[in-house]
Amino acid sequence: MNKKIETVKSLGRELKMEWIQLLKECFPQIIVHIIPTFAHQREGDSMTEELHRRKSHATHVLNQIQEILSQQVTEKLIQNNLDEIVVELLMTLHEPYSEDSDIGQFVKETDPKPNPPYFTSYTIKATLDYLTGCHQGNKSLVSLLSKSQDSTQKILLQLHTYMAKSRHTYEKRRALLMYRLFVILLLAELHEGLGHAWAFVLKDVIYTLVHFLDDVGDSNDLLSACVDLFHSVCETAMKCCQEEFGKHLHVIITALIPHAEKETEVGRQAISLINFLLVEHGTQLSKAIEQLDPLPGSDVFTEARRIQEEVKYDGKEFSLLEEINHFLSVGETCDTANRLEGLRYLRKDLAEKKDELAVLVRKCEENNGDSILIQLICKLIQLIQLSNHSDSCHGNQQAIREEAGRCLGEIGAVELSTIALRSTENRTSYVTAVDVYKKDEQMKRNSIIVHLLKDYLVDPCVDIVSAAASCLRDIFSTPSGVAFYEDYMSKKIDSLLFYLHPFKPHRKRVLNLPSVATSYEGIADIIRDSALWVPDHGNHETWICNLATTLIKHGGIQDEFLRLLTPICQVKVEFSERVLPYLVHEMLRSDSDVCKQVFHSRSRHSLQGIVGI
Repeated sequence: MNKKIETVKSLGRELKMEWIQLLKECFPQIIVHIIPTFAHQREGDSMTEELHRRKSHATHVLNQIQEILSQQVTEKLIQNNLDEIVVELLMTLHEPYSEDSDIGQFVKETDPKPNPPYFTSYTIKATLDYLTGCHQGNKSLVSLLSKSQDSTQKILLQLHTYMAKSRHTYEKRRALLMYRLFVILLLAELHEGLGHAWAFVLKDVIYTLVHFLDDVGDSNDLLSACVDLFHSVCETAMKCCQEEFGKHLHVIITALIPHAEKETEVGRQAISLINFLLVEHGTQLSKAIEQLDPLPGSDVFTEARRIQEEVKYDGKEFSLLEEINHFLSVGETCDTANRLEGLRYLRKDLAEKKDELAVLVRKCEENNGDSILIQLICKLIQLIQLSNHSDSCHGNQQAIREEAGRCLGEIGAVELSTIALRSTENRTSYVTAVDVYKKDEQMKRNSIIVHLLKDYLVDPCVDIVSAAASCLRDIFSTPSGVAFYEDYMSKKIDSLLFYLHPFKPHRKRVLNLPSVATSYEGIADIIRDSALWVPDHGNHETWICNLATTLIKHGGIQDEFLRLLTPICQVKVEFSERVLPYLVHEMLRSDSDVCKQVFHSRSRHSLQGIVGI
């Protein structure tokens, strides 16, 4: 042990930091090598000579750490780093195959062992129980994590990241089982609120599993384990939060449909879950079922489709106008662009009800301003645009574009030159906030930014999720973020902050950003660079993200909200496009005539380059 302490001291010298501080920073990684040894006794193992030797060694190492740091500091480190310790401990999972084990049933005997140390789920759960004993009171791990508003969110994100970035099937399987182990612990206490973060956790878990289903392709064993966990999530949610769970029903059913159509064990699991939701709980979820796209015509959906049609039609037959209204209303309530089944059903209706369509076309020509047909055309165009992004529709991009195009073809030629295609702004999550703050440009801008960041927390790309979480945490740590949060909360505008509880401002951790050293000549030199505005090579995505991040870092931006958006601008093209006007406006508000002249010159040159003048 003394040699290892000398190694730590040597590393500290190399890193130019105090070795004790280095020991504290690496504490979560160190402690997971020690504590599981004490937890073995909780499994009822007999004290073998090997186990006795290992426990003696672990006790000696722990005593030395406590001598260096003190017992009080050691216990404080366990309490303050509980979320990191939980992640490190879950990363040691290695479960042998067993049909009778909740975790082991999904393991393959050929799965290689991870790097040591590694432990069974039983040992890990026993160790987590041991860790809770370091805290006062008889509380569970989940309740302790819930005392810190963002601990659970951080653990879920780290496990999600590992699941998404694992390359091999056996790595993804182990990552999913780590995730399962933690989620099952959360589900057991979901009814208690998880420290007011229950709605966030429910949504986060649902979307993580939805994206995982799409990410793993045709790997039946991974799909089976994922759908099984999904079933547990749905069962628990139906017992304690049916109304909130119903808001996510569309995305769940849409994700399960492609797997339910397969004649495999996964297909049977998927259709079983669909029937559990729509058939067994059709009454409780009737409002949510009403907002579903039609199910496919396959025989496996017969029962579920019967329930859905009973709820939707209520014994009546819909006209084409009513079907279009239903299609549009579903689009306003669901969070996914994956409307493939809805598009197929709509195209069938448009093709079969030509007489009714002709009436709608005639009304459109007479009064296109309020025409339902124009709203439909705008929605179809929007779906085509959304499907062009490779991560937005769970692998159905081409099919969605084709079906939306066929719907437009059924509608026929429309004189678009006489139509002002409506903006989709009035269908975004922030439309109410924009209306409330219409006289306060800064609050309106900040509302849009926070709403977009909230939406990105369930993005299919985990790097975007991580960036959004980082931005929200940093923004709500600043005085401007705290002021925004309190004002927004006081006005009770919508449910935005309800889903952002893990990022709620902490009054004792307010971050005062250092002022930006402003050299307007230096800024002018950066924005004068032609490559920044009209690049000679590279694609639009790279260019727009680079432009936005460069202006944030080197543009003399003083606004706290805008200064903290670099992580999301680096990875989300649409956000960079949206925030760019805010950045330019903020720079033009400066007192520098030099910057204004350079912007004027660059704008003129950029336009000349675009139009070829």
